[in-house]
This record gives sequence, structure tokens and C-alpha cells, in this order.
Amino acid sequence: MNIIFFGSDDFAAVHLEALFCSAHKVIACVTQPDKPKGRGMRVQFSRIKTIALERGVAVLQPKDLNEEDFRKTVKSLHCDLFVVIAYGRFLPEALLQIPAY
Repeated sequence: MNIIFFGSDDFAAVHLEALFCSAHKVIACVTQPDKPKGRGMRVQFSRIKTIALERGVAVLQPKDLNEEDFRKTVKSLHCDLFVVIAYGRFLPEALLQIPAY
């Protein structure tokens, strides 16, 4: 089963790792855009982005989930299922209609 994973924090990262150990295939990860953090306000990747890049999986970081280009990109991946864990935003109905299940 081809999965697009939506998540942004360390709690979600644990579940993403579990998916990589399963029989399913994570074909892309969607996470919040990179933001400055810490005292030095340096831009840091989310744990989700770091894991995805280490595994060679595409990372999508839309500012707006209603963007037509983002929806076209997701649709072009032909996923079977979304897994959403601690993403931080509601997914619009048009986006939820994309996966097969």
C-alpha cells in the first residue's frame, strides 16, 4: 500500500519510523514549513523531514493545503492512503478525496 504521511512533531516521528518498518511503502511525507527555532532563531527541519530525507522519501511542505499545485502534486503520487498524526492543521475535503481509501 502506498502511503502519504502527514505529521510534524516528535510524536508523529515515532509512527513514521514504524511505517517504514512495515510492509507498506511511504511515498511522501507532508510536514509544516521549516521555521526558526531556539535562541539563535536558526531554521531547523522537523523530525519528520529529517527522517524522510534520510530514507530518500519526497518531502512536501505546503504553506496552504488548498493550493492547487499542492493538490496536483499529491494526486500525481497515486497514493492509496493518508496517515495523519499530529500534523497541526485540518485537511480540506478536496485533499481528503485524493487517496484511494
